[in-house]
Amino acid sequence: MGCVNMFSSCSGKECYVDGGSWSKFRSVGLFTTSQPSGNPKPDKFRIEKYKIVSNFLVVLVHYPDCQNYEGQKILVFKDLTVEKLHNLRLLDPHFCNSPRHPSPVARFEPTDRGWQYAVLFCRAA
Repeated sequence: MGCVNMFSSCSGKECYVDGGSWSKFRSVGLFTTSQPSGNPKPDKFRIEKYKIVSNFLVVLVHYPDCQNYEGQKILVFKDLTVEKLHNLRLLDPHFCNSPRHPSPVARFEPTDRGWQYAVLFCRAA
C-alpha cells in the first residue's frame, strides 16, 4: 500500500534523482491507496519531440510502461537545455521540489490541443 499526499512534490514514497539513486522521504498521506499498475517508469522513456519557447522546453515523452494516453506525456520544463534533457537517464513526469533533478513546471494532455496549450503557456509566462 502506498501513501498519496495531494500536496506533496514527487510521486509515491520515493523520488528519483540523477545517477539512478533514490532520495527517500517520509510522506504523511491524506489517502491510502495501492500503486496503480502501468505507472510511468522514469528510467524507461523516449523523447518523441521538443520545442524551445523562450526559457521553456516543451517535450513529448513516451513511457512504454505507462497505460494512460498510450504512455504519452507533454511536459514543460523551465531552464532545462536540450543537451541536459538528452543526457538524463531518468525523467520523472511528476512534480517534485528536489533540486537534484528536473521537475516539470506544467503538464498537458498528450494531444495536438495539449501541445498548442503548452506552447501558449510558455509564451504567456
